[in-house]
Amino acid sequence: MGRSRRATRQLKPDPAEYRGPVLGLIFLAFADHRFDELRPELELKATERRPVSADDFRVRGVLFVPEIARLSWLVDLPEGEDLGANIDLAMDAIEATNTGLRDVLPRGYQKLEKSVLLDREIGHFGTGDLEIRIDSLEDLERAKLLIEKSYDAS
Repeated sequence: MGRSRRATRQLKPDPAEYRGPVLGLIFLAFADHRFDELRPELELKATERRPVSADDFRVRGVLFVPEIARLSWLVDLPEGEDLGANIDLAMDAIEATNTGLRDVLPRGYQKLEKSVLLDREIGHFGTGDLEIRIDSLEDLERAKLLIEKSYDAS
C-alpha cells in the first residue's frame, strides 16, 4: 500500500504546475467575495422596473459573478460531479459576463485529477510544503505573503 501510494503521488504534476490553477481559484474566491459584499447594497436600490444588472457591478469596479460561478454553487455540487469541468464552466461564465476578461482566465481544471482538486494531503509526508485553507477574505489577507513567496520561489 505504501509503495503504491508513493507511486501514485509521483504521477501528480510538479507543484509549480499548480500555480495557474491555484491563482485562478484565488481569483474566483476574491471575485465572489467582492460580489457578495456589493450585492445587498445594489439589491436594496433595485426596483421591479430596474432590477440589478451586471452593469451595476461593473460601474462599481466589481466583477459580476453568475450563479454557476459562485463558490457556494461549486462547493455544493453533488458527489460524483466533475469539479474540474464545473470550475472551467465557472471561468467561462465570468468571462462571458465580464467581456474585459475574455480569454484571460485559466482553464484546464478538468485535466487535473479529481484527487488534486480535493486532496487534503498535499503538503504532508515530510515534503516541507505548506498547506493553507482560505475560507474568507481575512484568511486570504493573512496568507497573502505566503502565497507571494511561494509564487516567487517557483
